[in-house]
Amino acid sequence: TGKSVSPMVRINNAHVPLHKSATIKIKIPEAHRNMRQKLVMLSYDKSSRSSSHEGGKVSGDYIVETSKSLGMYYLALDTLPPKITPLQVNRYLSFRVVDLTSDIKTYNCYVDGKWVLLEYEPKSNKLFGNLPKSYKSGNHSLELRVTDGAGNIATYTKKITI
Repeated sequence: TGKSVSPMVRINNAHVPLHKSATIKIKIPEAHRNMRQKLVMLSYDKSSRSSSHEGGKVSGDYIVETSKSLGMYYLALDTLPPKITPLQVNRYLSFRVVDLTSDIKTYNCYVDGKWVLLEYEPKSNKLFGNLPKSYKSGNHSLELRVTDGAGNIATYTKKITI
């Protein structure tokens, strides 16, 4: 996950349930104010020693997010693009797209420079779809661009034969 750039903030105990969402605000450290759009809020699970993306929007000098969970939170710098793994690339297109510190914000697929509709299933981290029948058998160029919540872009290009 992303490199911590703020102290860890403990908000009560992760085992205390909330009936409504609470607003969590963490001040952006002075040294990272010029990179505020690349900051994300993460929660830390002490028992599993892992972090999870919470989101966060810039509001003045703070990153703000709402959550129904208490526990430990911190800010991290997200400078890594999503990872694109092709699963199936022919008339049916399928890719795994993973970003450890942000959500996937946008994705666009082009075949021979023309936009192709893909669906995104966030629970399985998959992009998938069928090429339109207007694409005839033969060689084609494919480009997939995926952007995460911090604006990092990953591009996958391949010559395909269908």
